[in-house]
Amino acid sequence: MRLGEYFRGRKIVLHTRLAPEEAERRIDDAAQSVMAPFAIGVVGWAKLGIIRLRYRRGIFGYDAKPILAGGFVKDGQGTRLDLVYRGPLAIRFLVPLWGLIFVAGFALIFIEGELVKEGPQFWIPFAVVPILVFGAIPLAHAWAIRRADEELVLLVDFLRETVGATGGAELERFRVRT
Repeated sequence: MRLGEYFRGRKIVLHTRLAPEEAERRIDDAAQSVMAPFAIGVVGWAKLGIIRLRYRRGIFGYDAKPILAGGFVKDGQGTRLDLVYRGPLAIRFLVPLWGLIFVAGFALIFIEGELVKEGPQFWIPFAVVPILVFGAIPLAHAWAIRRADEELVLLVDFLRETVGATGGAELERFRVRT
């Protein structure tokens, strides 16, 4: 998963022959609670026609990993699951806000002008250090979500086993062969 796709999301449509209420109940019963601190595997919930699942690899996981979220839509033969795999809403909102605060703070250093008047030995550290920090955060995030595509396949497999979902054949290219 690329960083841009983390924010935009990847749409996935699955179908099941179950009624929406039955599919929701089965998913909610099979998924581990997000509040369970030592839960490993598929965690999340399905309630009130909404589904939110994520794959947790260990107890010290990265909580900004993408989630599979969406809703249940009743169709002629059962239920359609309209899902999107993308970053959590809080992260998608806070990262641009953090970037805006960073740029504003950086601009204030130069707008104020006191450091610039003193010479480059004073303002270069104020320029280089934030740029290095700002650059390191997206790199660390990209490293942390490097296996997101594999985790998406595991989440879809969970839905296939739990509710007999079909579809999502385009995800097979991300399956890890063992």
